[in-house]
Amino acid sequence: MKKNFFKVFAPVFAPLFALWLVLALAACATDGNPAGGGGDPLPPPAVPGVFAYVTDIDEVIVVNGALKFTASATYDGAPCTFYVTANGALLEAQSPGVYSLDLRKGKNAVSINALGAGFTDKKDYSVDFGAFVIVSNAKNTDTLSNRYDFVASAGYGGAACGFEASLDGEPLSATSGNNYTAVLAVGTHELALRAFSGNMSQVSNYTIRYSDKLPSATSTIEDGKTYKGSRLTFSVEAADGLDEHIGQSGLTVQGDYNSKLTPASHIHSDAAASSYSLKLDSVVAAGGTTPVKGSAYDIQVRITVKDAFGQSVTETYDIKYAHVEIGDPIGHIAFSIEGFTIGLGYIEKPVLVEIAEGRNLAQILQEDILAARGYATGHSGGSSSLDGAYYLANINKSGLLNGNAVDEDLWPFVLASYPAAQRSMPDSAGSLGQFNFCSGSGWMYSANGRFPNYSIGAYYPTDGDVIRLQFTLLLGRDVGGGQVVAGGNSLLTGRAVLEPITMLLAQIESGNLYAADAGAAYDAAVIVVSKWNPQKADVDAAAASLRGAYALS
Repeated sequence: MKKNFFKVFAPVFAPLFALWLVLALAACATDGNPAGGGGDPLPPPAVPGVFAYVTDIDEVIVVNGALKFTASATYDGAPCTFYVTANGALLEAQSPGVYSLDLRKGKNAVSINALGAGFTDKKDYSVDFGAFVIVSNAKNTDTLSNRYDFVASAGYGGAACGFEASLDGEPLSATSGNNYTAVLAVGTHELALRAFSGNMSQVSNYTIRYSDKLPSATSTIEDGKTYKGSRLTFSVEAADGLDEHIGQSGLTVQGDYNSKLTPASHIHSDAAASSYSLKLDSVVAAGGTTPVKGSAYDIQVRITVKDAFGQSVTETYDIKYAHVEIGDPIGHIAFSIEGFTIGLGYIEKPVLVEIAEGRNLAQILQEDILAARGYATGHSGGSSSLDGAYYLANINKSGLLNGNAVDEDLWPFVLASYPAAQRSMPDSAGSLGQFNFCSGSGWMYSANGRFPNYSIGAYYPTDGDVIRLQFTLLLGRDVGGGQVVAGGNSLLTGRAVLEPITMLLAQIESGNLYAADAGAAYDAAVIVVSKWNPQKADVDAAAASLRGAYALS
């Protein structure tokens, strides 16, 4: 009960205790002996000295009812102890000598209370505050017109008062009476309506956006491609005419077959993209046709984006769906496991992996890649299946961390974010995953150069995909995927797109093309690519050498 009592009444007692402490300290200062001396205490002077006060309380401009002022006090010319009260309550300083008071309507009493040589004094101030009224039809809005018309007037304490309007800090003149017109350039503008009387003022702010362009949307769907897998997973990036992101609420995504529309299922959205899943066999069935193995069907994916200006645009992707049965092969993906950030290079070099209808990337990773190569894993998400909630926590294999060390160019960035980070890790457990080296570490996957904003268990790869499992130390910022986890900018500069050379390396490795006369080009390419932040010129040269050595197009 005692704990709860003090928790409830502490806000009441705290100001009173602070006032008592100030008075007690002042008393102690006058009752003690002179510094360094002994003997009887000096008596307080019979006549008080001179108190003086410095404040700008009568001069500052009050904006939206907030009185911000400075205050100080002296006794016989020397700074002395003081405190400020407002409307009967102790007012705490925002910083030494600086105060802020939210005024109430009517008279507000402010006092500066001073203490010196055992004497007390105070200076009283009165601040009258009447209610402002700004009458206007202005509002936050998005417009397709370069003219914004509004009416506005103001009053203070029941009487007319001064008024001014401004756009982006530049004054606007009334066209007639209380009518105003703001001429807009394309972009975002701040409209301010200010009422004032004496040193009192109130400001109402509005955001006006003007666009003369239609919204747009792009997708990871490949226009014209033939998809054998029935599950199409993809991301959509949409923006209005001012390049402001448009999320799921402004998107309508559908599959069209025989003019019958089937909505796509939303997976996840973030500040960069919205992701969807579309079952192509269901789209065909909704169009009145039962899919037949070996047959191909023309499907149009329709993505409609609507902006806050009331405009909408529909982007279309024409694809073919070649129907196969569950478990049938649907092509190959290039896959690699990378420890570039910690000096391990390729943990598993790029290789072609066959994929089958109905299997998601978590199943392929867990069963066809990791388990097949002797890795044990720890994961969370799907309790009993490799489903859309799957998250790869760590991979485990003896000797996995042999020779690891955070890249020397990356290390300063890691330390700046995580001062307790480790430059290297012991290989005793042979485990690599989340929270190793620092708390921002873990596994991320990219698909065709993009980092999906959804689980690896929700991604259904298609023929020709390049999938890279990458170890990050900085929530993706060090591998190019920071926007997915933390919204951070990439640390990579001048970096090459690695997907084409990853596919080349996978084709060479899986096609058993490695030969003595060409092996040097392969080995050199691996060295170039498997660094943190490899540069475009170096990667382009390595890719050209590979194509020449192995006669690849």
